[in-house]
Amino acid sequence: MKQLEKIYQTRRVKILKQIPNGVALFCAAKEQTSDRDQNFPFQQEADFFYLTGINEPNAAILLINTKKYGMKSLLFIKDKAPAQERWTGQILGIAKAKKILKFNDVLDIQNIIDGLRKYLVGASTLHYALGNNDSFDNIVFTLLKSTTAPRVNYPNTLSDSRLLTAKMRWIKNQYEISCLKQAAKITTQGLRNTITQLKTFSSERDCATALEREYFKLGAENLAFPTIVAGGKNATTLHHMPTNKPLPKKELVLIDTGAKFSGYCGDVTRTVPVSGVFTKEQKAVYNIVLRALEVGIKNAKPKKTLTEIHYAICISLTEGLLELGVLKKGKVAKLVKDGAYKFFYMHRSGHPLGLNTHDIEPLYELNNNNFKQVYDMPLVAGNVFTIEPGLYFDLNDKTVPKKYRGIGIRIEEDILITRTACEVLSKGIPRNAEEIEKLYLR
Repeated sequence: MKQLEKIYQTRRVKILKQIPNGVALFCAAKEQTSDRDQNFPFQQEADFFYLTGINEPNAAILLINTKKYGMKSLLFIKDKAPAQERWTGQILGIAKAKKILKFNDVLDIQNIIDGLRKYLVGASTLHYALGNNDSFDNIVFTLLKSTTAPRVNYPNTLSDSRLLTAKMRWIKNQYEISCLKQAAKITTQGLRNTITQLKTFSSERDCATALEREYFKLGAENLAFPTIVAGGKNATTLHHMPTNKPLPKKELVLIDTGAKFSGYCGDVTRTVPVSGVFTKEQKAVYNIVLRALEVGIKNAKPKKTLTEIHYAICISLTEGLLELGVLKKGKVAKLVKDGAYKFFYMHRSGHPLGLNTHDIEPLYELNNNNFKQVYDMPLVAGNVFTIEPGLYFDLNDKTVPKKYRGIGIRIEEDILITRTACEVLSKGIPRNAEEIEKLYLR
């Protein structure tokens, strides 16, 4: 616990050094009502968790760096309420937070407005991300608005706090990497165990719940995202949610899934034959997607960019579409430039991975308010992202040879950039077609 708190404190100090004459406000997520008096499972706001490790609602932190108050880190949380805790479980509380957390002070969340009024005096900028918590949005708007003229001795600039945290979260430290490795290990082991039982499941939903049960047996704290199990033509829908539809015995099933460990997400996809054996047509498409994945992994190394990886994958998939006769003719470079592959491959080849499955994407300021997205920045050691090529042939698309219609295939791995190349974190499950078929024999 002490080592973890030191990590969170170091992150807060790093933020403080980036906000001269400023105040940064980070708030916890709100509980969301699902039905009358029931709530959805609580999902903490990732930046707040990144800076505190606290997994409770009704909380906020103020990071202050002004001439008037110097550098301060303040935590505002809900204090213990024994009667309420009988219903919803124990919370951290102010006294325990003061004892174990490294803040300058811990205060009751009911005092957050007074705290903001006090510490915003003399600050030129408030760093706050609008849109995550409407209660705090209203507080910030009320404090900063003025109907007559700019406020004197009060922030006149509101800056998105995610500009500060996104760059930090994009480069993982050793603790984060260890969590991501464990999330990937649970995900791949659970998926491997589930594939060996595939013939026993009565439906997509039966398969999904069995897989999720495997995760919790292996130590997952939660799901990284709702499990996708898509049998047959359903695999041509990118984010198909599992139904009670039986898994078609002679077709493929696409499983896109992830376990969460200590806040960090796994995200792995495999497409496998329900029968245990690929047909000739299925294997032909599968191997083209697999080849594109291998091309992507080969290009995943320092100084390359995510855009370059995506481009290399698009070239490989376009070559494959020509081999299959899906694209009839044309030069690969021209077909890629024209986006001919986009009818069959309509998403990016990957995304940052971390506390969120689609982790926050930093913006990099070049000059004169010109920005570059993370996809165009050189990769460095500590970057973690997915590589996930796919091909999706709609059942009713008559431009596709009939034997391939209704086939949807995606293969996804979790990738860590090292000092010289990359490491596949999700290596615990095979991706080669023949090795997948062997799983059924165990």
